[in-house]
Amino acid sequence: HYRIGAGLAFIAGVRYVTVVFPPSRVHMAQGLYGGCIQLGAGTSLYLMPLLDAGLDLRGAFLASTGLVVAALGFWTLIAPDRRVVLPPARFSLAVRSGTVWLLTLAHTGTFGLAILAETWITTFLARDLGLPLTVAGGLGSAVLVVGILSRPVGGLIIDRRWVLTKTMIRASLLAGTIGLGLLALPGRPVWAAMLALLVMGMALSLPYSAVMNTATAALPASPGAAVGMVGGVSLILIALGAPALGSLYSRTESFSLAFGLLGAFSLLVFWLTRWVRGEEEFAA
Repeated sequence: HYRIGAGLAFIAGVRYVTVVFPPSRVHMAQGLYGGCIQLGAGTSLYLMPLLDAGLDLRGAFLASTGLVVAALGFWTLIAPDRRVVLPPARFSLAVRSGTVWLLTLAHTGTFGLAILAETWITTFLARDLGLPLTVAGGLGSAVLVVGILSRPVGGLIIDRRWVLTKTMIRASLLAGTIGLGLLALPGRPVWAAMLALLVMGMALSLPYSAVMNTATAALPASPGAAVGMVGGVSLILIALGAPALGSLYSRTESFSLAFGLLGAFSLLVFWLTRWVRGEEEFAA
């Protein structure tokens, strides 16, 4: 029930942003929304163990429920009410849309790769580079922390028309390819790994608003279905990729092959997105 509710809330939130905010601010707002999602996910990873230690597991869940109820009350009282009548969403339209599939791959190649890297980066830093576990954990969280900041930054850049949505998506994929390539190099120095983490942490979260708003613009008859497909299919690929990386590591005792394959996937998506249409093209 929790995961169903969270998934529905995510899709509804993406649509709500596009309805409430004017076009000149929608990308910035979408970036803030995405950054807060990542902030909430990261905070829960640290907060739940602390609550468990102080209150036991049942108390931790009760405290979390209280936070959700408080957020719901705040939302109900403060959030502007916007009612927009849309035709019934047809998921089949999203499935048949080449643009939606390309954006799904782009979301997997940016947000998805950031999640996969974050899942294993602490192990990589500790095992491959020999860093102390506490240091590796702190540095590994940089991908998540920087991503919280870069999502709103990406939205601001698009709102100011400094970069087109398609350009940002493709530049992010290229930066991710370079970062993963640095991580995959055998015998890479620590500074190169840290540079790769910094590049990936910033670049892979920048195009969040560009992807989501382009998906909405690409399928105006079923914007919720488009956003749901982009987010849902990418999560399936992330769920499959995380254990696959662990399996590769257990077989090779190195992350070079695993990160190399992720870099190859990012490069493939970069090549495929040459055919994607940016949000500006749909608005023209």
